Amino acid sequence: MRTRLYVAGILGGLALLIVFVVVIFAFGRSDPSPPSLRDHPNIAIPGEILFLDSDFCFIHAQASGASRTKRACMPEYFGGAALYWIDDATAGVVRYDQRGAVLWQVNLNTGAQTDTGRVLAGTDVNKIGPGMIGPGSLAPDGTTATTDEDGGLFLLQNGACTRIASFDIPEYNQPQVVLWSPDSQWIVLQYYPRRADGPELWIVSRDGLTKGTIA
Repeated sequence: MRTRLYVAGILGGLALLIVFVVVIFAFGRSDPSPPSLRDHPNIAIPGEILFLDSDFCFIHAQASGASRTKRACMPEYFGGAALYWIDDATAGVVRYDQRGAVLWQVNLNTGAQTDTGRVLAGTDVNKIGPGMIGPGSLAPDGTTATTDEDGGLFLLQNGACTRIASFDIPEYNQPQVVLWSPDSQWIVLQYYPRRADGPELWIVSRDGLTKGTIA
């Protein structure tokens, strides 16, 4: 009888250990992503956005998450992060060759690519303030957005630095500012989650109160 109780105690202890490990692994992983706008559209977020998915297809989406449409796909894309929405039928992408960063136009209906011959300047990333600042970090009104390694999102304006949002991210995996909206009220961020197939796109309001995952 005593042996049975001893065995039962060991098995019970192992079961508790397994449950403890499952709980630690299940709840110890942090997911900093804002709520998915595809699952829960937010009509408070205005405008539209164009981005490339992992198959090099252009996605035309409502920033609110209400709808999205796949446009043309490119057979290959050897470029940087810069993507320009020229008009409803045309996008611009950056491709690098011996000339430097060159702007190519892509027909959003057919996928046809045209070399414009225009070499873009100012594509280097510089270290300024609390985080990395890239070409899309500067808003039309002159405000700069940046992030730090602790997951903070900051605005730099008139010599003042203000934290507007914080994300519970793993160390050395901070989101990067991609661009601002034309009215300087919304910021798009790119973030690479751990064990994911590709990056996420986040949108954050200027005051940091409204956030969502676009894709």
